[in-house]
Amino acid sequence: STPLYSSAASDVYKRQNNANNSNIKRLFKDASQAHEAGDLTKAQTLCEVLLMQVPNDPDGLNLKGIIACQLGDPAAGIVLIARASAEMPNNPSYLNNLGTGLSALGRDHNAILTYQRVLELDPSHAMAHNNLATICRRIGQLDVAANHYQKAIFLNPNYVEAMSNYGNTLLDMGALSRASDVLVKAVSLNPKYAPAQNNLGILRQRQGRYEDAQNIFQTAIQIDPEFADPYVNLAEVYKETGRAEEAVAVYQKSLQLAPDLPSIHSNYLYALNNIYTLSDESIYKAHKQWDQRHAAQPLPQPPRAKTKARTLKVGYVSPDFRRHSVSYFLMPIFANHDPQKIEVTCYSNGLIEDEVTKKLKGFVPQWRSIFGMSDADAARLIQKDEIDILVDLSGHTSGNRLPLFALKPAPIQTSYLGYPTTTGLSAMDYRITDAWADPIGASDQMHTEKLIRLDGGFLCYQPPDDAPNVGPAPCLENEYITFGSCNNLAKLTPQVIKVWARILQAVPHTKLLLKAKALGDKAVRDRLINAFTNESIDKERLILRSWITKKSPLSIYNEIDIALDPFPYNGTTTLCETLWMGVPTIVLEGRRHSARVGHSLNSQVGLQGWTAPDIDGYVTLATLRANDVSNLRRIRESVRDRMKNSSLCDGLAFTERLELAYAKMCKN
Repeated sequence: STPLYSSAASDVYKRQNNANNSNIKRLFKDASQAHEAGDLTKAQTLCEVLLMQVPNDPDGLNLKGIIACQLGDPAAGIVLIARASAEMPNNPSYLNNLGTGLSALGRDHNAILTYQRVLELDPSHAMAHNNLATICRRIGQLDVAANHYQKAIFLNPNYVEAMSNYGNTLLDMGALSRASDVLVKAVSLNPKYAPAQNNLGILRQRQGRYEDAQNIFQTAIQIDPEFADPYVNLAEVYKETGRAEEAVAVYQKSLQLAPDLPSIHSNYLYALNNIYTLSDESIYKAHKQWDQRHAAQPLPQPPRAKTKARTLKVGYVSPDFRRHSVSYFLMPIFANHDPQKIEVTCYSNGLIEDEVTKKLKGFVPQWRSIFGMSDADAARLIQKDEIDILVDLSGHTSGNRLPLFALKPAPIQTSYLGYPTTTGLSAMDYRITDAWADPIGASDQMHTEKLIRLDGGFLCYQPPDDAPNVGPAPCLENEYITFGSCNNLAKLTPQVIKVWARILQAVPHTKLLLKAKALGDKAVRDRLINAFTNESIDKERLILRSWITKKSPLSIYNEIDIALDPFPYNGTTTLCETLWMGVPTIVLEGRRHSARVGHSLNSQVGLQGWTAPDIDGYVTLATLRANDVSNLRRIRESVRDRMKNSSLCDGLAFTERLELAYAKMCKN
């Protein structure tokens, strides 16, 4: 959502007694009608005619300023609106529009002060409450935002825009039930308001009601085919329910509608990692296009005083310093950084803080929130902190700050952990990986960054403290083998389903257990069952589970004998959890990083024999392992200990290798 303009005329004409009064009123009325009809060019022309006759007419200046802002020139627009305000300093509508123009220029602080002045003049100005709330939400002040949205709705019970925005804020706050009530009411008041439909779709998706979400997003698109947001969200539904190729096509449409939004472009790139048929080169070129389209000119590096050797200042940037897959790999690093060598600063781009955030903060000397901060302001903060190495932990995933990295606020910048391929940024100097995930040679040619390969693996995992004990192999009681996967359905592409069906055909009387959030939706389950049925796999051989809430989610692994890793986008946190729970995993050694992480993890824990070189080998390996129950039992009893004693869980040794890599970057 964005702040709104008010084009309501003042009562200035009631006080005019010149000969042109009726003509001016007619011109303004015609300009207002053209503006409301969406004909900005005609409205602008009529305003210019009006102002030629009365140059300081405040309503004409105000409306022409609004039009300038809506045509993409807020700098010119606020000059005109400011002139209108100078003519009538206490007109709340003009000041509201001035605040909205300031917000469009990124001057949120000035906009907030302006909206506050509107509410001093007119506490019942519902639009100003909505606009102030919108900026507060954007900068992370959710409680303040919710309060002003409520006031706007109280003042105008039919204010659909404010209701839609309030529902989104409640979503941010995790109040899904209340958000549902508000958004359903907004849609019922105005079913043709596409943003409210879009926000209701987001809520249904968050609730795991994917079929409902899909239908709602399609409705929003029918209402406003030029509105990019529902295309993006529909693509997310497709991706999360295993339809990555359909998702990519819809993302491409959203990019056509909003080519200047880097976040939409990032969503599209992230989805490409799930497409089996795409070449490495095409993915590389697509990522470089992000840099060409969205990267701003780097800021000049401020001079630094030459000093003797000191600790390296390393900054980590992420929206996910919380209970999130990233935290399982960050915790051992933060816990083992040598303060004599490394001074850590975290730049958090997230709103959610939990018990994991508190633990991470306990290891970090400096913690900065950059949520809602402009890229330029965040870059200046990083420069002020004199960060030597800035580490991106997100890549093109949700909440990333790659436009900030494009400004090059630190002399050395590296991508690590959160993304399975190049960022495409010319301003990103390095990417941290290993030789298993990125073999020397071909991988280097598919990155804008220089690859730094860590010996012993590029990941270090800290298992959850509340993980259940490893149970006995379920086949001992069931008398049949259960294959399984707990990966997001986005990774279960048609190619994966075909290969897993081949395994089930090769080993009769086995079953396949799948767990994913999306499987709580009946339509999603039915679609998946049909996909396997089309491959001659009876639905009785499928065990489909959604989220587990009443006990540890990891308890599901005590129902799986052999895990199957998806491709071309392997599991990472999921595979680590699988191994920790004693379940050996069949992995396909693919071409690119996203398809080789499983190979890296299996190699780190000494399970290279569970990695296959090609698809036929993958099917053969799964078949052989399923037919060797005695060996399967022995492996299950040893996997957790193997993992404990491997480089994958040696936080101190791993962090020492990472610090050496940082030192090498600085030396280079």
